[in-house]
This record gives sequence, structure tokens and C-alpha cells, in this order.
Amino acid sequence: MGQRVKNLYTHLIQNRKHELIGWYERYKNFSKDIETILFEKEITRLKSLIRKCKQFNEKVELNLKLKSIEKN
Repeated sequence: MGQRVKNLYTHLIQNRKHELIGWYERYKNFSKDIETILFEKEITRLKSLIRKCKQFNEKVELNLKLKSIEKN
């Protein structure tokens, strides 16, 4: 049994290092792609939030101006 495990290890790990390295490189590239997509979605969400905050701020400023005019 011990020799069989040793032979399997040799076949799977030592003789196929190029496959493992290739798999790892593909995994890294895939992870980077996912990170880029998530980052772009977050940027889009933040831009939308900033736009909404600006719109809200404009409404508040307008209301303050109207109240100031009404007092005079």
C-alpha cells in the first residue's frame, strides 16, 4: 500500500507539475477577472450613491433658499 501511494504521488505531483502550475496560473487569472468585475460594480454603485447625494443636497439647498425667501 505504501509503495502504491508513493507511485500515485509521484505520478500526480512530480510528473505533472506543469499541469499544476498551469492550473494555478488559470486560477490566478480567473481570480483577477472576478476582482476586476467586483471592483467595477462597486465603482458604479459608489458613483450612483454620489449622484444621489448631490441631488439630495441640491434639494436641501433649494428648500433652504425658499424658506429664506419666505421669511423675507
